[in-house]
Amino acid sequence: MLTAASLRMREAWRRGGAPLLVVAFAGVFLVAAFAGESATARYAFATDLAAALAFVGALFYGALPLATDRERRRLLIPCASPVTPAGWALGNALGAAAVGALLAMLLFAAAGVGTAVRGGIATYSAQNLGDLEGLSVRFSEHGGGQPVARRLHDGPVLWVAQDQWVEIDGFPRGIESVRFKTRAAPVAGIEGTPTVLTIGMAPGSAPVHTPIGGHVQVPVNDSARAMLQNRTPGLQLGLVVDRSRALGAPVSFLGTALGTGVPVALGAAFLAALATGAAALLSGPVAALLAGVVLILGALRSFLLDAIEHVGAANAEDVGQAMTLREASGGFFRGLLTVIPDLGGLDHSASLSRGEWMASSVGSSTLYGLLLLGVAAVLAALVGGYGIHTRRLQ
Repeated sequence: MLTAASLRMREAWRRGGAPLLVVAFAGVFLVAAFAGESATARYAFATDLAAALAFVGALFYGALPLATDRERRRLLIPCASPVTPAGWALGNALGAAAVGALLAMLLFAAAGVGTAVRGGIATYSAQNLGDLEGLSVRFSEHGGGQPVARRLHDGPVLWVAQDQWVEIDGFPRGIESVRFKTRAAPVAGIEGTPTVLTIGMAPGSAPVHTPIGGHVQVPVNDSARAMLQNRTPGLQLGLVVDRSRALGAPVSFLGTALGTGVPVALGAAFLAALATGAAALLSGPVAALLAGVVLILGALRSFLLDAIEHVGAANAEDVGQAMTLREASGGFFRGLLTVIPDLGGLDHSASLSRGEWMASSVGSSTLYGLLLLGVAAVLAALVGGYGIHTRRLQ
């Protein structure tokens, strides 16, 4: 098994893998360092490029090794080896997985280093606001009336009327600010709506302005309280609880950029191992096609599930028939997507580009990536081992 893994990794090095890696690393680095003035935009673009190159590279290397003598190695060496078919297939898959994981880690490192060269992004440890317990919310009504107490989880959005104050108390120690995701809703009877929200942070302070749908960062004072006021005429201010973050102490951007690459590296290793196992039974192009389908569906899994929830039956004769068709089709596709891994959810670089280091989310994705890799290794041993066994019989 170790011999098969070693041969697979050496094959990538001897047959042009190193020059390709250097070119990919340089390309991602240059994008992260010089593709614009905004560090956030540069890093987001560079990590998208890094993830795409890592997954596609892992797919093709797993299914179609770079060596010109691939067919001889794939057929003769496994057939002549005294190693069991399952052991050879497993070692081959783990060798390809190691190459895929190394490729992803180096490309994400290039994105982080390239962004850090020009200052990086101010990054803070972050938690989902909705995950914090013990928070209380109070709204001060118009004209300084008696505050109205509500719970943070009464709804997905906290709506703040014009000139109304909202105070959130009870933040745990270490939380220094809250970054709210904003929405807006027009007030009935008001003609014309502004495109920018005007938000007050404290009584007597100058307001801040943010685009509708953007983020506003509110400090948490010494009393563990965050407060803001909606000063936008004609609009209600919405604070999206599940997409807002409680920010803590600053952390190293470069270190977190490397940590963000770990789940993606495990996803690339999973795809390489899966493609390698399939190639041992099927032809290389067919294995590449199969792994490509898994990659596309895995990258779009969250989008597809969300679309299923909102799909309708345009040609239905009545509402009841429409609901029946939607539930039937939605149940079928949800069942189909259940066996597809969520590869898109392994990439947390979007949060990091906003300066949010979600350690718990990255840790959960890392465990999920390890589970995927384990499943791929088992499938490679079973499916690939069967393919090698049948070749030995021939």
